[in-house]
Amino acid sequence: MSKSTVLGLDLREADNFTENSDGSVTSVYVANLKILDAAALAVQDQFDGLDINVPATLQSTAPLETLYTVAVYADSRGDGGGSAGQDQLTIVLDWVDPSGFSPRNLVLSSTDIDGSVVGSAFNVYHPFLAQAGSTIKVTTSFTGSRGQAFHYDIAVRIVKMPKPIGG
Repeated sequence: MSKSTVLGLDLREADNFTENSDGSVTSVYVANLKILDAAALAVQDQFDGLDINVPATLQSTAPLETLYTVAVYADSRGDGGGSAGQDQLTIVLDWVDPSGFSPRNLVLSSTDIDGSVVGSAFNVYHPFLAQAGSTIKVTTSFTGSRGQAFHYDIAVRIVKMPKPIGG
């Protein structure tokens, strides 16, 4: 690590810095910089399904009352028997927030992944606060006017987000 690098960040890319003749940086100003505790970033649970044609569920228990993010990528293999819009994959996120409102239910995707279209894809990152000890769940189901199964790929991550150092 060079004398101008701290926590893997090149301080010479900051908004304002003072560099010494030996290449070290003695002062730096970075607007709105929050250093995150990388060790606190944790994938709580994950699921990867390749070429599946059944509904999928990923369920996890929130160990702490904190911010989580769900990351989802899904795409269709295009082998649905119907025409556009007849066979779709719906992805839903369920969780309990710190107020105890139970459960929160958010449709992440309902029309983006079409069974008749090869490569129709969807991706999302959705942050949310979850109550400690509560269940976080991501589910898929086949919907549309026919609602027939088709092959799809999906990757889901439930991530506990880090808190800023000192925050």
